[in-house]
Amino acid sequence: MPRPDELELALEQHSSGAAVLRVIGEVDLATVSEMERALAASSSSSLFVVDLTECTFLDSSALHALLSAATNAGDADGFVIVAPEGGVRRLLDIAGAAPSVPIHATVAEAVEAHARSG
Repeated sequence: MPRPDELELALEQHSSGAAVLRVIGEVDLATVSEMERALAASSSSSLFVVDLTECTFLDSSALHALLSAATNAGDADGFVIVAPEGGVRRLLDIAGAAPSVPIHATVAEAVEAHARSG
């Protein structure tokens, strides 16, 4: 596990076939390019989930990267963010991210919502 001020990214395959990018630690101006590369390398699965459950900090550059990736994904239901209650979720709520990209509390909830919509 990284120190709180470091970033670790893990791209995983969910049992449903969804690609899940786990973001662990802090995403700020110093680390956002790593996250941008991981977002750009997103798989061709029908659902790409950015799991911010273990993300401890997200600055405006990281928020911009997430919203840009959601826009570039094209399919509004194919790119989702997981952010349970806490500081990162509050930032997403205050920034008004939800109209641009679906936000769920868990990966399971995101996968289930995608299955219902498609």
